[in-house]
Amino acid sequence: MTRGLLFILGFLPGLALACQPQQLFDLMQQRLGYMPVVAANKQEAGRPIEDLAREDLVLQRSLEKAIALGLASADAEQFIRGQITAAKQVQQRHAIPGTLSLAQIREQLLALGDQQLQQLHCLRQTGWSAAAADWPVFRQSFPDELLDAKQLRQLFLALPASPL
Repeated sequence: MTRGLLFILGFLPGLALACQPQQLFDLMQQRLGYMPVVAANKQEAGRPIEDLAREDLVLQRSLEKAIALGLASADAEQFIRGQITAAKQVQQRHAIPGTLSLAQIREQLLALGDQQLQQLHCLRQTGWSAAAADWPVFRQSFPDELLDAKQLRQLFLALPASPL
């Protein structure tokens, strides 16, 4: 029995390392990193940055995933809406042509969104809530050119700030 317990405990440090706010912040930055290419694709196709039908689809899909993971729907919706708003803000500021099609990028964005929700769920299970102490690490996770200071602060405030 002791041997089994030690075996299980041997995995706990790795699990703890996998569940850190920095990982969530990095995933958020990776997702926003696609937005200049999304903007260029939309410009090339003559489509507007804001696509309310697509935003609603992303929101509903993400909320279903979040609720299935056990996240509070209000926290999840606030987080997802924050991501959507920040994505549009980046698209309004930057358009950089890339080699990926919009369909390929959307596939990547869906995968990143799922990873973000899993990481957020992991963090919430540890009792984590975004706090002022997280701001410096959050801010350093994003290149200055992606979002201005106010937009970055709005994205930070979209993180859950109260316990489960």
